[in-house]
Amino acid sequence: MTPSVWRRSALSRRSFLRLTGAGTVAVCGAFPPRARAQQKTLKIAKWAHFLPEFDQWFADVHAKEWGRKHGTNVVVDRIPIDQIHARAAAEVAAGAGHDLFMFPTPPAVYQ
Repeated sequence: MTPSVWRRSALSRRSFLRLTGAGTVAVCGAFPPRARAQQKTLKIAKWAHFLPEFDQWFADVHAKEWGRKHGTNVVVDRIPIDQIHARAAAEVAAGAGHDLFMFPTPPAVYQ
């Protein structure tokens, strides 16, 4: 279109841009998708340490502090040491479950 057509039109280019910009904000929102997204969750399966104080510190202090810094809700599940490998294998086979497994000695199969 030539500039003369825009001048004859009832809707000027400036008005059109203003109108479409307002529509975009109304549809997409004033905030980017990351700001509107729900808080992320990180699920950790951790072997139950032989010192219960360590497990308590890890879940209540270390994991919560990390989650606060990264905008993530951290959930720590303590699993008995004799069940951790079987639980990891089951969750890997299912393709669902915890996001992170902590082993006392990590098996090479999950590296």
